[in-house]
Amino acid sequence: MGETCGALTGGIMAIGLVVGSEKLEEFDAYKCAMELSYKLYNRFMKNMGQHVAMRFQEKVLEKSYDFKDEKEGAAWYQDGGCMNVQWSAQLSG
Repeated sequence: MGETCGALTGGIMAIGLVVGSEKLEEFDAYKCAMELSYKLYNRFMKNMGQHVAMRFQEKVLEKSYDFKDEKEGAAWYQDGGCMNVQWSAQLSG
């Protein structure tokens, strides 16, 4: 936990849902989804400087949170983590 930022992961998943295909033989859909995912990743890295959620938390909230721990998950929310996730998603995408 705490690796790739959920805003980036969610964006890549959305790309797959919109332009991808369930049929493996549809290579053009796969290629399109991969190209758009790389563009999103590169834009995210340009704007955010990294993709590791824990490092992003430390940068923005001055500490990282362990979401497996219920108290730390609640602290993240109280410390404004939810608003910062929305901000990072808007900035990166």
